[in-house]
Amino acid sequence: MKKQAISYIARVLVQKIIGVFLYMLGAKFTLTYAGSIYFIYLFIATIIISLVLFKSNEETLAQRGKTDTDSPVWDKVLLTIFWLLNYFVVYWFGGVSEKEELKFDEVLVYE
Repeated sequence: MKKQAISYIARVLVQKIIGVFLYMLGAKFTLTYAGSIYFIYLFIATIIISLVLFKSNEETLAQRGKTDTDSPVWDKVLLTIFWLLNYFVVYWFGGVSEKEELKFDEVLVYE
């Protein structure tokens, strides 16, 4: 159980890193103060929540990491689309939108 729970936490952190990369890609590697605060909070909250869940009930984390289910194919297709949109595509669109609305004095890091 412990190995599966740690694997799930690692996958969630990698998912967040990919999200930051997609945001930066959409924003053409520009990060505003608001964007940096959001991503710092996202990482800190993810780590804290994961550690609390791991300490209190690692079986829950292990179950969350399971991909082998007996759900119908259409459900797996919808879940995959939701997962891609919710955890990856939204960050790219957020970056594109941020780049469009960017004011020069809000820039924290840029190319």
